[in-house]
Amino acid sequence: METAVALDPKGDYIVMKLTGRVIHRDGVEVETSLNAAHRWAVKGFESLTTNDARTNRWEQMQ
Repeated sequence: METAVALDPKGDYIVMKLTGRVIHRDGVEVETSLNAAHRWAVKGFESLTTNDARTNRWEQMQ
């Protein structure tokens, strides 16, 4: 994970760059592997932030 501080009209906020990596296995659809990496990145984001920050600052969809 990489972090940085940035500014916008709402004020200061932290930029988080989460990278999901997965070992793709033969016989498994590429989309399945990518979805697994995406789920892990989303879960990591959710565990590092509050519900208020996710919905009001990052405007994460439920």
